[in-house]
Amino acid sequence: MRNRVHVLLLIAGLVAVFALSANAVPLTVLDDPGSRLGRTVPPEEVREAPAAMAAEARATVYESGDTVETFCDVATFKFGTFGGTDCWGWTAPDGSEYAIMGVYNGIAFVNTTTLQTVTTIAGPQNNCGSALWRDIKTYQHYAYAVSECTGTNDGLMVMDLQYLPDSVHFVGSFPISNLGYRTSHNLSIDTIEGYAYCEGISSSNYSIFVLSLANPVNPVEVGHFGPSMGIHDIYASNDTVWVAEGSNPYWSIWDLGNKSNPQMITRVSVPVPGYVHNIWPTGDHNYVVTTEETSNKTIKVWDISDLQNIALLGQFLAPSGLAHNAQVKGDTVYMSHYESGVRVVDISDPNVPVEIAAYDTWGTENANFNGCWGAYPYTANGYVYGSNMDGTLYVLQQNEVILADTIWVDSVAANPGTHVRVDVHAANSQPLAQLTIPISWAGPYNMTLDSVSTAGLRTDYFQGKQYIGSDLSNKRIAYQLTASPSGVLPDLEPGAGPVLSLYFNVPSGVTDPANPVAIKPYNSIVATFSNSCIQYLPDTLSGAVTVAGFCCQLIRGNVDGDVLDEVNVNDISYLVAYLFQSGPDPACIAEANVDGDPLDDISITDLTHLVAFLFSSGQPPAFCL
Repeated sequence: MRNRVHVLLLIAGLVAVFALSANAVPLTVLDDPGSRLGRTVPPEEVREAPAAMAAEARATVYESGDTVETFCDVATFKFGTFGGTDCWGWTAPDGSEYAIMGVYNGIAFVNTTTLQTVTTIAGPQNNCGSALWRDIKTYQHYAYAVSECTGTNDGLMVMDLQYLPDSVHFVGSFPISNLGYRTSHNLSIDTIEGYAYCEGISSSNYSIFVLSLANPVNPVEVGHFGPSMGIHDIYASNDTVWVAEGSNPYWSIWDLGNKSNPQMITRVSVPVPGYVHNIWPTGDHNYVVTTEETSNKTIKVWDISDLQNIALLGQFLAPSGLAHNAQVKGDTVYMSHYESGVRVVDISDPNVPVEIAAYDTWGTENANFNGCWGAYPYTANGYVYGSNMDGTLYVLQQNEVILADTIWVDSVAANPGTHVRVDVHAANSQPLAQLTIPISWAGPYNMTLDSVSTAGLRTDYFQGKQYIGSDLSNKRIAYQLTASPSGVLPDLEPGAGPVLSLYFNVPSGVTDPANPVAIKPYNSIVATFSNSCIQYLPDTLSGAVTVAGFCCQLIRGNVDGDVLDEVNVNDISYLVAYLFQSGPDPACIAEANVDGDPLDDISITDLTHLVAFLFSSGQPPAFCL
C-alpha cells in the first residue's frame, strides 16, 4: 500500500508541474472610475512609439493546454433587417440584466436574464441620411438616447427602467440645448458627477452640450464647449471629458470642473490620420484607446500617464480593415469592428495588443460599412452584447476555457489473415460540434481499410459522417464527424471514449511485429475539434496493429503500446489506471509484465519496478522472451 501511495504522489506531482506550465491568458479587471487626470499644460506634439503596428488580427489556432477566451452565441434577437445601431446595457437592483439597442423603430429593450424581448420605444425616423445613428447610455434607473433623425420623440429621449421586467416608461424627449437643438450623433454620461454630454452642431463653441441630470427626468443645459469644426465622440467621467474630433486629426482631453468655463487639458495630433471616430480611457486613466473609422487605420493605444509626454504604443486591426468603436474594461478592449464582428483584445501589455476572442456577426471580411456597430461588455453576468446594422442583437457568453483534449488510436493484437477493429478515442473538455480526424496506417503490413463506423459509440447519433480526403493507395484518409449540420441535434458532451471505429484487413503471412495506425496530417488537414465558439488542435497519440505473439519487443514496459516502443511516464499512468482505476487493458500483456513474472501476472511490483527504472536509476525492465 505504501508503494502505491508513493507512486500516486509522484504522478500527482508530475501533473502539478505540467499544470503550472500551461499557457494562461489573463483577463484582469481594473476599473477605477474615480481616478482623475492632473491639470497640466498640453504638449504641442505627441511622441510616437518607434514600433509600427504591434499586432494584427489573424486566425488563432489553439492547442490542448491553452487557456483561451471564447464567445458563444447565447441568443440572438432580430429587429427588422436594417437600421441597427448602437447598444448599451443596464443591471437592475435585483441583478437582472438588460440589453438596450437602437433599431429602426426606436429603442429596443431585451431581458438577457430570461432572454426575452420586453418592448421597443418609438424613436424618430425622418431625415436620417444613410443610417439611424441612435446612441444610448444609462444613469441610475433611466436610459437616455439621442439620434440625428427628426420626427417622433426626437431630442434627448428619457426612459424610466424601474418598472422592468414588466415595462419601460417613456418619460419624454427634451432639447439638447437651450437653443432648441434636438439632434445629436452621440452622448456620454458622467455617472459620477451626474451630467450628460451630447454631441451638437458642428461649429465653434457649440460642439458639445452639457446637461445636468440633477433631476434625471428633466435634463437642463448648463454649458457647451468644443473644438472648432466639430467633434464625433465623447467619453465623460468625473468632470473629465475625452473627445474624438472626427474630421479634425486630433483627440483632446477637457477639464469640466467648471461647466461655464471648460478648459482644454491637452490636444494630441494623430499621425497619418483617418476619421478620428471614438475614444475610451482605461479605468486607471493611464491609457486611452482611439479608433479611426477609415479603411486600414488602426485602433491605437496611447500612454497618457504623463500628459507632458504622451506616447503612441501598440496598434491593432482586424482582417476587415475597418474598425468602428472600442470600449475598455480593465486591460481588455471590446471592439465593434464592422464586418470583423466583435473583437476582444488584451492590452495588459499596451505595446503589444493581443486578440483573445472574436465573434463573427457578418460572414465576410471587407472594409465595408456592414456588420457590427456596437459592443457592450459591462455586464455583471459576463455577457457581451453586440449590435449589427442588419437589426440583429447578439447576446454573447464570454468564457475562459482551459483546453485539455486528446485524440488517440487503440493498439490491438490481431492474427494474420483476419479482420480487426481499431477504435479512435476522443477526450474532449468542451462540447464538440465537429471532429476532423486524419488517419494513416502506412507500415510494414499491407493492411487495407474495409470500412469505418460510429455504431455504438459516443458519436453514433451524429448526422454528418463523411470522408473529406482519401488516398487509399498511400493508406491515409481524413474523416469528419458533424453532430448536426442543421444545428438541430446537440453537440457532443465533454467526456472521453471511442468516436470512430476503423475496420482493417490484416494480410496473411505477416511476420513483422507491428503496423502503426497514426493520427497524422493529411495534406493540410489536421486533427481538429470545433464548436460554434472555438476551433482547436487536440493532442494526438497513435496506436498500432500488432501480430499476436510478436507484441513484446526488446525490453518490457511499453504499457500504453506507443508505436515508438518508448518507456516513459505515460506507461506509469496507463499502468496505474489499469491496476487501480478500471482503466483499459494493455494492448500487450507482456509489455505490462515489467518484472518478467513467468506467469505474466500484472501487479504492484510491475508498477514499482517501472517507477524505480524511470526515476531512481533502478533495474531496467525484463527482456521479452
